[in-house]
Amino acid sequence: MSRRLVIALVVLLAVVGLPTVEAPRAEAATPSGLQVTLVARSCPSYTAVTANRARNNIQESLRDLGADTLYAGGEPISVAKENAGQPTCTPIPNWAFTLGGGYTTGNPENPSVVTGVNGSATTAASTPELDKYGNETGRSIAGATTITLTQQQAALAAQANRLWVQGGTPTDPLNDATFPGVYGFAALRCAIDNLNGDNVEWVSFPQGTSHVFCYAYYVTPPPGAATIVVQKQTVDGQGAALNVPQKVSFPFQGNVSYNDQPVQGAFDVAVAAGTSTGSTTFIRGETGTPASPNSPPWQFTERSAGGWTVVGATCVSELGQSLFAVDPTTFETTITRLVEGDTVTCTYRNRPWQAGDLALSKVTRNGEGGPFDFTVTPPSGSPVGFSAATVEPDVPELVTAVAAGSPLGLYTVTEQLPPASGAGTWAMTDVDCLGATPTLDLPNRTFSVNITTDNQAVSCQVENTFTPTASITIRKVTQGGVTTADFNITELTPDEADPLPTLNQSATTVTPGVAVTATGDPSTGLRLGSYQIYETDLAAATGGTWQLTGLDCGPIVDGSGVEVTLTEQSPHVTCTFTNTFVPDGSLTITKAVGGDTSLRTGPVVIAGRCADGQTFTLTAPAGEGGPWATVVTGFREPTTCIVAEVASGVAPGGFVTTAWTATADVSGCPAALPCDPVDPGSGQGMVAGVRVQPGQAVTLAVTDTYSPDDPGVANAGAVSVTPAFTG
Repeated sequence: MSRRLVIALVVLLAVVGLPTVEAPRAEAATPSGLQVTLVARSCPSYTAVTANRARNNIQESLRDLGADTLYAGGEPISVAKENAGQPTCTPIPNWAFTLGGGYTTGNPENPSVVTGVNGSATTAASTPELDKYGNETGRSIAGATTITLTQQQAALAAQANRLWVQGGTPTDPLNDATFPGVYGFAALRCAIDNLNGDNVEWVSFPQGTSHVFCYAYYVTPPPGAATIVVQKQTVDGQGAALNVPQKVSFPFQGNVSYNDQPVQGAFDVAVAAGTSTGSTTFIRGETGTPASPNSPPWQFTERSAGGWTVVGATCVSELGQSLFAVDPTTFETTITRLVEGDTVTCTYRNRPWQAGDLALSKVTRNGEGGPFDFTVTPPSGSPVGFSAATVEPDVPELVTAVAAGSPLGLYTVTEQLPPASGAGTWAMTDVDCLGATPTLDLPNRTFSVNITTDNQAVSCQVENTFTPTASITIRKVTQGGVTTADFNITELTPDEADPLPTLNQSATTVTPGVAVTATGDPSTGLRLGSYQIYETDLAAATGGTWQLTGLDCGPIVDGSGVEVTLTEQSPHVTCTFTNTFVPDGSLTITKAVGGDTSLRTGPVVIAGRCADGQTFTLTAPAGEGGPWATVVTGFREPTTCIVAEVASGVAPGGFVTTAWTATADVSGCPAALPCDPVDPGSGQGMVAGVRVQPGQAVTLAVTDTYSPDDPGVANAGAVSVTPAFTG
């Protein structure tokens, strides 16, 4: 081989990134392969930011957010939907993020932060946009940075709710050290976790995905924070404090609450058993001040509570600087000026309902429903029937009141419960009365009270508890092998007072094609409602990967999950997850020589580099007849490899013709690994770009045929290359 040809080959290797014959390049250390792009955005108002999926008072913004979420349950965060939902928000470079193994809850004044810190990052002016496989799209994202998880972080991300991300740092969640007083928290969405609106979200990588996004939104300038306390006091007919025998929840509604269930702005103020007061606290943005002149006022009012009447409401400003008014008829409170740092406490006083001798109300636990039918038998006269239904758990509903002037004596109340269904059963679990002590016969759904004096006010609340029997059953099928799979079940609209923890189950298949039932946390006795089921982890596979290829209870969400709804009509759901083993793709390079092999006095060298970072070299030493081969394996994503013959070993006065045959698509210069086009007549050998798919075994056969120089060939001593591939 001429010196000119050697120099040309070295230049070619430098261009395409292949190792040279003289100094092969060492392979890089294997990273976790999982990436997260962190994005920060500045917005002109809270309404410029779309809410997360659950609108509730976990939300840590000083005002409610704008439009409802654009995402379905389990749908991954995407650049397209974030741009569409927040068109007026702008990038924030130099914004810090922190990763950790846990978190502590916060509030709008002091947002939630991570614990067990295991990483951090800061946004740059821009970073390349990646798809879900980590491939560059050709676009860029401003105010963002992409990190590759460490092995420790990747192990946490493989488990539900174990790797958390926050905006800022644990001691400075709003990055005040870098941006003093500039920003207020609005929202954070990360990977597939965009349920609650707090400053911590968890990272998870659905099957087949190696890259996810986290978007954090902030409002500038932020309003100052103040406190609104809605307090409840129970009193008797003379206005003196009245301790309740059992917890009573009084329903309110107003824009101080971000809840959208059961009605927009709903919240409760509870008075615990044996006490006469209770309160609910909100940290909200200032309003009606020079700093927030156009913000709407804060308002709230009490909704009807069965068996209780509002007799008054008053408010007090701790600093004496905030302004408010209470409507004397509706008792609606409006705070027109709320000053930063102030605390406004509004106390609502309620007494038992006294429109008659006996007031009867209904409250349900663990669910709502009805109708609940009652028969009231007075001391004399005919029994009277009444009926009621509840629209929200723990919120009493008035059933009836027996008019004043009814005869004194013993009143007996019997309840007829709704019939049992596949969703569960109802039972009378308690009766609490004010003004008299009831005699209870709960198994027979009966109680009685004795009214002994004129104008005696007796108010009885009947409690029914729903015992759900709804269930979710997870079954696992594997094709092409057996493995262990983990699952989690998450309630989409949890009861804030009694949230269902995430349920974790596991299944190990024994025979391919035969289903097994997952075990672990019980998933029976569930409340009606919607749930997410995710296959969170599968045991590591040797020589391939597991792909979710079938799900029989709904469409696959984000490659690894499903959303199901338990209803009275369909309280029991069975989901069968089917996974198929997909072997790793492989690339086999074979080399053969023919013709007058005495003209091959040097080694033949084929070198290659793949998009996943693997490099390889196949050498046919001089004097051996071959054939030779090398195998590159471990392709779990579609991958392109560049292959080049960088030395032919042809002797001076010899001529070699190189032929390539491939069993897959090939091209001269794939976009993923750019290289200079090769002129078949240049004497530099041929460069091939070979695409390898998971489950595919690709062979690229290279044959050199040696012959004496043809004196009529101007490029004597060089390499002739077959210009076309066959496959």
